Amino acid sequence: MSPLRPCRLALALSPLVAVAPLGSACDEPLARIDDEPPGEGEGEGEGEGEGEGEGEASCPAVAGASFGEPFALAQPRARHTATRLPDGRVLLAGGEDEDFLSTTAVELVSPSERRSVAGPPLVQDRYDHAAVALPDGSVVVAGGFSTTGGGHLASIERFDGAAWTVVGELDAARVGLSGFLLHDGRAVFFGGDNGTEIPRTAVAVGADDVVTVLPVDIGSDRRLFAAAQLSDGSILLGGGYAPPEVATVTRIDADGRSARAVRAIPGARRQAMAATLQDGASGPRAAVFGGLGLADVQVYDAGLDRWTSPGSLSASRASGEVVTLGCAVVVCGGLTGPGNALVATATCEGVANDGGGVVPMTAALPVATFSFSFTALDDRTALVAGGSGDDAPLGTAVVLTLAP
Repeated sequence: MSPLRPCRLALALSPLVAVAPLGSACDEPLARIDDEPPGEGEGEGEGEGEGEGEGEASCPAVAGASFGEPFALAQPRARHTATRLPDGRVLLAGGEDEDFLSTTAVELVSPSERRSVAGPPLVQDRYDHAAVALPDGSVVVAGGFSTTGGGHLASIERFDGAAWTVVGELDAARVGLSGFLLHDGRAVFFGGDNGTEIPRTAVAVGADDVVTVLPVDIGSDRRLFAAAQLSDGSILLGGGYAPPEVATVTRIDADGRSARAVRAIPGARRQAMAATLQDGASGPRAAVFGGLGLADVQVYDAGLDRWTSPGSLSASRASGEVVTLGCAVVVCGGLTGPGNALVATATCEGVANDGGGVVPMTAALPVATFSFSFTALDDRTALVAGGSGDDAPLGTAVVLTLAP
C-alpha cells in the first residue's frame, strides 16, 4: 500500500524532512559536541533572555524577497530530492510523476540559465527518499517508496556523475527518512517507517560504498519529524508522529557515534520544518517552524539546552519547506488550516538568522504547493522545484532572491 498523500487525505501524513543547506554563510567547521546532560522537564521555556545577545554576530533585518519567472523542468515531479552539485547545478532525483507514480527520472537544473536537462535515471523508482552530497561530489540516495512493486525501499544508490549504482541497503526499509553529512564525510540516514515498524537506528554510507549501522538510537519512534544540522555538525531531530505526536528531541553527535535526549520542544508536533540558525553567545542554535495545526516558531539553544519562541507564523503551517540564506531563514508553501480541512498555501515568511522575530514577506510562490524542493544556491538565492499542486505534480522551477 502506498504511503498516504496529504493533498488528498485529511490526515495529511506526508513525510516531511526539512534540511538546512550545507555551506551557508553562518556555517562553522564541524566538530564533536561536548558531553552534556539531557535537559530536565518537558519543554518549558524558563529563563528566556538569559545569555542571549552577548557575543552574537549581527544580522540585518530580513528585508523581503521576490521570485523570478518560472521555467520548465524536464518533467513534473513532487516528493523528490534536490541536491546542489559542486558546479552549481541542482540534481533532482526520483519523486512522484504526473500520474502519481514513483519515477526513476533524474534531471540537472541550471538555475542561472533557467533550464533543465534529463540526467542518468535511478536504478530504482522511488519517492519520499533522502539524498546527501558527499565531499567527493557524488550523491547518495536511500530508502523511499516504489509504486511499481518495490513498496517500501531499503536500497541505497550512489551517483558518480555518470551513472547510478546500487551500493547496499539500509538495515530496514523506510520512507520519509532524513539524511545528513557526518563529520567524517559519510552520509547518515535515520527516521521514517516501512508500514509495519518505525526503525530507531541510523545507517551511514561513504564514498567507499561501505554501509554501517551506527551505535545510536534516535530516542523515539519518529516519522513526519523535523531535523536540522547545527553549526558544529551535530544533528537535532525532534517531534514527529509515532502515533501520537511527540515532543521529544534527540541530538546525534557530528560523527554518529552517540546520541542523547535533550530538552523536549514545547508542544508535541508533526510535519514541522527545521533549519540551522546563526550561533548564539552560548553555542549552536536551530529553529523549528509550526507543524500540523501549529504556527509557533521555537528556537533551540544547544549551549543552554533551552527552547524560546521569537514569535509565530501568520497562520499554521505544515509540510512546507525552509531554507537558510546567509542571514535569513525563509519558509514557504506547505499546508495550512485544521487537520480535517487542510489547504495548500503559496505564502512565504522569514526569520532573521540570529533568531529574531518572524517577518511576513510579500513574495509568494507562483502556485500554492507542498512536497516541493527548496535548495540554497548562495547566500541570497534559492531554487524552488516541482511540488504538489491542486491536481498533479508541477513541472516548473523558480528562483527566490532575497532583497539586499
